[in-house]
Amino acid sequence: MKAELKSIRSPDLLGEVATFHPEDPENFSLLLQLMIGVPGTTGEELFYVDLILCTPEWIKAELAEGGSMWGIDLLVVPHFEYKSLELVLKSKVNGVKGRSVIEITEKIDRLGRVNSLNDQ
Repeated sequence: MKAELKSIRSPDLLGEVATFHPEDPENFSLLLQLMIGVPGTTGEELFYVDLILCTPEWIKAELAEGGSMWGIDLLVVPHFEYKSLELVLKSKVNGVKGRSVIEITEKIDRLGRVNSLNDQ
């Protein structure tokens, strides 16, 4: 069984993530929901993953207010650019294989817990 990123959504937006234009592209955060299914199917029947997309400037501002921050399930980007975001997410999700939905879910859930050196 193999995973495929079917769509990228955000409950924070009224429209599509692809048309999102943050007020400051270098200082924002956005809750993303990655809808994941099986290649060759039309549904997003496997599961979804919540992920916070943010910039280093947003993290700095949050730290200035609160002093600390947990970092699991964060994707940090220098600025918002949908096509780059989509490519990064597809490269991480598409093709993740497992013997069951549970195994695929566990592997994808770990994506937010590996470092930028791709040591998964």
